Amino acid sequence: PSQLDKLEGVTPEAMARLLTGIKPVLETPGLRPGVSMRIEVPNADPDTPVAYHVLLPLEYSPNRAYPMVVALHPVERGPEAELSWWGGTEEQPGQSHRHGYIVIAPEYIDKKLTSYDSDAKSHYITLKAIRDARQRFHVNSDKVFLSGHGMGGDAAFDVGMSHPDVFAGVIPISALAQHYCKWYWQNAKNVPWYLVSGELCRNSLTHPDHSAVLGRMLRYGHE
Repeated sequence: PSQLDKLEGVTPEAMARLLTGIKPVLETPGLRPGVSMRIEVPNADPDTPVAYHVLLPLEYSPNRAYPMVVALHPVERGPEAELSWWGGTEEQPGQSHRHGYIVIAPEYIDKKLTSYDSDAKSHYITLKAIRDARQRFHVNSDKVFLSGHGMGGDAAFDVGMSHPDVFAGVIPISALAQHYCKWYWQNAKNVPWYLVSGELCRNSLTHPDHSAVLGRMLRYGHE
């Protein structure tokens, strides 16, 4: 044994055994891998309640860190549908189960709205949900990905460009980069982007703001 081992009196193996017994900061009674659950975040701003839905991979163990996808729903579907899209069913497991990652779907926008309004509340709710999930589950903070469909993809553009330090990548699907993205696009230079779009996806190929933002991103070397 090294001199350091003698001084500390604790081996790496012993420390590894101790770490397996450390409980998460926040307990989540009743949550099981492969079964979705709605979680209300404690200590949130009373004027802006925060809740999100979570789906743990079937293989989930608190003793290892997992990547996490933050999925923002479109106007025609709710958070539960996002979990189903990523996770599939017990009979037909989806990508999150096959590849072993956590999915959370924040209730990021007022149910009455039919389009993303770039409200600061959506940012607050999304970031608060991420922080809460990190306290409950063993999340690899270097592998948190933001995604969204339609209206949720619009939000993914906005939140991803506003907080590029939080995400390992952003995946907008059938989405528009507009509003504040016209000024924030340079923030996204060091974040990988995977955009899914096409001629049947809204008007994302012809929208002037969206086309201008993407043109600048490509011109200046964004991934």
